[in-house]
Amino acid sequence: MPRKTRVALANSAIAVVALAGAVGLTNHFAPSATAATTATSSTAAATTSNNVTAATVAKATTVKAAGKTGSATSVVVPYRFGQVQVSVTKTKGKITAISYGSSSATNGREAAFPYLVKYAISAQGTNFSNLSGATFTTDAFKQALSSALTKLG
Repeated sequence: MPRKTRVALANSAIAVVALAGAVGLTNHFAPSATAATTATSSTAAATTSNNVTAATVAKATTVKAAGKTGSATSVVVPYRFGQVQVSVTKTKGKITAISYGSSSATNGREAAFPYLVKYAISAQGTNFSNLSGATFTTDAFKQALSSALTKLG
């Protein structure tokens, strides 16, 4: 086999493997949460009696998925520069308030807490970037927030 052909085949194989790896890493073809909710609604609609409409079943499914209302306080998370404990309030499944009253940090790091609260409410959880210059504080805050959210269910 000529060298030119071998190089072309090798490059093609590398491209295919890279594409397969990228698809695997990004979970591009995984079913989405919307599809799962739609499937649940469709299945529920198919199994209900004729007295209940599909819209009613879909509405009930949406209300269940909306989440709980309530408050929970996290465990105390000690870290290198202090400790973090947060209280989270959820209303209709959305985070509406986070307080960090008993949290502490040294050398001005407590200034990060209002920003972390703002980012967590905006992200509706812990899926936000670290605050520059406060990586340890951000990580401890995220652990405490996860603890409180787990308690809320």
